[in-house]
Amino acid sequence: LYLFLELAQFLVASLNGYDLKPWLLAKAFSFSFENGILISMYFNSISYFIFLAVIVAMFYACAKGKGIILFLASYIFYAHFSLVFAFLMLFSTVFAYSCSIYLSHFDGKQRKTIEVAGIVFNVLLLCSCKLIGSLLGAVGISYYTFKAISYIVDCYKSNDAVEKNFIKFGLYISFFPQLIAGPIVKYRDISLEIDHRTVKFEGEGIGGVNSAVRF
Repeated sequence: LYLFLELAQFLVASLNGYDLKPWLLAKAFSFSFENGILISMYFNSISYFIFLAVIVAMFYACAKGKGIILFLASYIFYAHFSLVFAFLMLFSTVFAYSCSIYLSHFDGKQRKTIEVAGIVFNVLLLCSCKLIGSLLGAVGISYYTFKAISYIVDCYKSNDAVEKNFIKFGLYISFFPQLIAGPIVKYRDISLEIDHRTVKFEGEGIGGVNSAVRF
């Protein structure tokens, strides 16, 4: 559906005489443009409601692999804003995950070195992305980098905080409803929800009505 809508808008834009050179040059960095050629994926857009409906339908239709569905959906969502920054988020996730695994295997000064390296890396990544992102309009950088930092600190304090499942940790970092608007939560506060989420359809209905009214 996403690719079909992108292709349809590309064809309509070309038929109506839009200058597509800026679009082609900038597509790798950002999918949001003022001329309206591409679909906005902000929370108050029609395209986001379509995207959300498809993901919710897939989530409830699949008995297994729900975490993978949400993980992939989160990256598709973020790649719509910036493909390059989506890869940077994945790189940050892999680095933080690796730090946590190493922390679980070392003691003493080595643990402190790993923690400091993880924090410094994410701070440098945040500063670099903020500098570049201010030019390219990237969003959500602060949220996922501070999540990664808080996770590394928690893993330094206790090996019990280490998550061995990469998909679960990656979902925590990239979960799309929280990715561009927060809040920043600790992994321990959301880990149980990833594994054992209880859904009440009454609450889902009320939330849907509130979203529709705000839209």
